[in-house]
Amino acid sequence: MVGQGLIDVLDGVLRTGRPFAGREIPVMVQRGRGGVRRAIPRFVYQPLTDVDGTRVGVVAHGSD
Repeated sequence: MVGQGLIDVLDGVLRTGRPFAGREIPVMVQRGRGGVRRAIPRFVYQPLTDVDGTRVGVVAHGSD
């Protein structure tokens, strides 16, 4: 969900190239139609680079 600061973290990983591991960070997640719940997932944002080392994106992986 928007407004939880995770987009800023994602942008920081892309800008700096430093991965981020999220632990013990409570977030609100959308479940189906209108359902919202609190979760504490484990997730990693890993920078994705091109063959010349240019950062081109971020891979996100997580589990709850």
